[in-house]
Amino acid sequence: MTDLPRLSYPAMRTLAVRAALRSALLRWGAWVLMALGLLAAVGNTPEVALAGVASLLAPLWWASGQGGWRGTLQWAGVSLLYALLGMAWLRAWRPALWPAHWRDVEATLPLPAAVLRRSDQAVLRWVLAPWAALLCTAWGLLLWWQPGPVWAQASRAAVGLLAALGTSLLVGQWGLSRWRHPTAPRWKGACNARSERPAWRRVHPVWALVLAPVWRGQAPQSRWVLSTGLLMPALALVALCVTHRWITAWLCAATTVALIGTSLAVQRLQREGARLQAASLHLPLPQSHLQGWQRALALGPVLGLVLGLAVTLSLCALPLHPLPTLGLALSLACAGGLETHWPVRKPDHHASRWLLMLCICLAFASEINPA
Repeated sequence: MTDLPRLSYPAMRTLAVRAALRSALLRWGAWVLMALGLLAAVGNTPEVALAGVASLLAPLWWASGQGGWRGTLQWAGVSLLYALLGMAWLRAWRPALWPAHWRDVEATLPLPAAVLRRSDQAVLRWVLAPWAALLCTAWGLLLWWQPGPVWAQASRAAVGLLAALGTSLLVGQWGLSRWRHPTAPRWKGACNARSERPAWRRVHPVWALVLAPVWRGQAPQSRWVLSTGLLMPALALVALCVTHRWITAWLCAATTVALIGTSLAVQRLQREGARLQAASLHLPLPQSHLQGWQRALALGPVLGLVLGLAVTLSLCALPLHPLPTLGLALSLACAGGLETHWPVRKPDHHASRWLLMLCICLAFASEINPA
């Protein structure tokens, strides 16, 4: 009988994360390749698909070519934005990084803190590697397409990219330590050891079962998804007003983040609100009404982008084409409504519909150019 190979805890955890990462990338990578193929077919040339990959790093590349103190501030701000995107990427992979069953098993093992830190660093590097590979590919494509040598701009963009990835890893390691040792949520009126009896007051069931868990941190994943889905498109619209350049890139990025935020918010709100709804089954409350409020809350990122686009057009003098702008707003509203109010049971059908609506929204966003 052959002996089983001896694996350290970081190696064992890395194998588990790599297996989950490989399964997810094989599942979603086919849809990404299909979207790139659709872009190549629409543009009648494969360079359109390569341009879609290169646009991932276009804001940092542009900010790296600006001079003066204002250019330095723009470069630092865009680098910080890419650090936030890296954090969002790591946060989206939480089910692979820190599943519930792994947390329960790890709590029973007498592992030193150094081993836990080493395992956290290993799995974070593996999960961040696909995002880093995409950005490095975009950097190479942008450098290849330049008419002349631009090594100063390329090196500055590379430094910003490395700083953003390093910051994402550091914050990701801090987040894993917080997930491992969560703190009890505190809010006004919470019970503690000194209080004799909590102060009861009558509140609306929608606030108690839907809004309050998100606001107070009892539904952390939903709060994180909604805050990211609202903040990132708002930052993109602010950058659009300030720079008056890369309008198509900013709008496409904001559209993608808003649709992803709405899709994830629906899943997170249903998952984290299931216990509260199960506990309230015997109360005289209409369950369909509470589910409708959950769906309306999940629409926040898409509706926020539509309202933000309207405010941006009213405050900033941007001569945009009116018909594509109206088409983008309507397609965003339709995509959000389909995602929240008309669910699809089969994952393949849901992914196909989501990619179709994303392509339609991006098609309208790509036509909103200065007239």
